[in-house]
Amino acid sequence: MCMKSEKKMIGILEAASRLGTTEVSVLMHLRAGKFAGAQEEGRWRVDLESLEAFLADGGGADKKLCKSHCAGKSANCACG
Repeated sequence: MCMKSEKKMIGILEAASRLGTTEVSVLMHLRAGKFAGAQEEGRWRVDLESLEAFLADGGGADKKLCKSHCAGKSANCACG
């Protein structure tokens, strides 16, 4: 018997909280392919396994995840 495993998906707000950033930044990172996600019933969801891999890698190769408190002023920020 073959069982299809369901991917664990979390909301954008939870993903932003785990990353210490904003919902907009999560959406931008989804668009850039930094981690996987999908739109379900008009709302974006993030694949938890993909997000955890992104975090385990230090936030991606460029390590330029915009933090909600930086407002583009951090030297490591990609939003400024």
